[in-house]
Amino acid sequence: MADEDEYAVVSTSALKLKDGKVSKKKKKKKTPAAEKAVTDQPSAEDVGPSAEKTKAELVYEQTMEKRKMDLMLKKASKTYKQQILEFNDKLNNLTEFYDIQKVSWTK
Repeated sequence: MADEDEYAVVSTSALKLKDGKVSKKKKKKKTPAAEKAVTDQPSAEDVGPSAEKTKAELVYEQTMEKRKMDLMLKKASKTYKQQILEFNDKLNNLTEFYDIQKVSWTK
């Protein structure tokens, strides 16, 4: 009974702000004409990415594309069965350090 008296003074109503006003931002609606105007203007992507990039960035992108192509050709040259066999061989060659240890409840 004494516990109920301690909580009797707790306010369960919503918090009251100083002004008492709560304002929400209104969403702006786009008109179809405004959307067309935006699409008519050429964007930075339409002009071309090479206009803004430095020589080093271009060389980097070329090397990355070359690496991706090499990797794709390497993966495409093997069948799924060959990939599985190589993976199994790799797992067999690993040391026992990577094996799951057995748990003994008797010791």
